[in-house]
Amino acid sequence: MTMTGRWAGILLMLGTVVVGAARAETPPAETPPAEAPPRIAPRPDATMWVRARVLVLDRLEFRDQPLAGILDEIVERSREADPSGIGVNVIVRLTPEQAGQRLTLNLRDVTVERALRLLATTAGLLIRYDERAIIVRPDPRIWR
Repeated sequence: MTMTGRWAGILLMLGTVVVGAARAETPPAETPPAEAPPRIAPRPDATMWVRARVLVLDRLEFRDQPLAGILDEIVERSREADPSGIGVNVIVRLTPEQAGQRLTLNLRDVTVERALRLLATTAGLLIRYDERAIIVRPDPRIWR
């Protein structure tokens, strides 16, 4: 048995004992529902960084969808979430191979900034905020 295997076995046994003891002694605690981020309307002259951090998207669900389509949908949903209808502007600089990556994403009550950050981390992208646009490009450390 390897050192990793031994530790995994010990941790599994300890986890079982602790969890079992906790279940026997205390009733399960009710977890309060997650609180959604507050809804704030950005000013029409706000920068893209401010807009991305303020606009909240209720639900993003994509199953095995191309990256370019997911980015388009995030832009469209940002316009729907913005009372002024402006949303965010995104400039995408990807190769066809990168744009065609297929991803699955399931997010609820998330800001545009957080959705883009999670997407970028998953797909190997970098995001840069300009005053009037969000620029999405490949991370050169990953895509060569």
